[in-house]
Amino acid sequence: MWTPAETNTHQDHVIAHVVGATVVGYFVFDETAFLLLDIGFIWHMYLDGEMGLRPHPVAIAELETDQLTKTELQTQVDAALQQRAHDHGSLFNTLPNASPIQSVDFFVRENSRRLLIACEQGSIVVETSLDSGEVMVMETPTDDSDDNQNELADVASDEREFVRQTLAAELGREPTEEELNEWLREHTESY
Repeated sequence: MWTPAETNTHQDHVIAHVVGATVVGYFVFDETAFLLLDIGFIWHMYLDGEMGLRPHPVAIAELETDQLTKTELQTQVDAALQQRAHDHGSLFNTLPNASPIQSVDFFVRENSRRLLIACEQGSIVVETSLDSGEVMVMETPTDDSDDNQNELADVASDEREFVRQTLAAELGREPTEEELNEWLREHTESY
């Protein structure tokens, strides 16, 4: 079960800059997710959920790898930003259904972190594990199939039930619908 987590001031600052931008592609390198934004910046997230934002040439230049890898990444990033077809290398992945970011939510579960990036069409999920060092970036399908709708409804229902249980424990009684909605509003607003 994923628990909503508070973001720190730096995370809030980064999130405020990325809302409205579009993630056009990503790569994972050295236990870090790197999301390329249409504004020419790379938003990076570490295993612990800390994050930063750098111009793409700076982010790539700072990678601890050989020059050949940096050149390959830079070529693919430039092509993605210019919306040119390019040879999809093994490092960089484009997101064909990219759309502007609407909100960003942060969750924890034991030693794992989840960043849920809600976009105008679909969403992007970045999950990390402090135990294994694994970083996964997933894009939800944008089709309207019943399976996807049911899965999203199940996730929303599970999260609402978690909030209800959390508030019930805090209040010592069953929360009202208004209290549930207020808690959700406070914890999911864009920055």
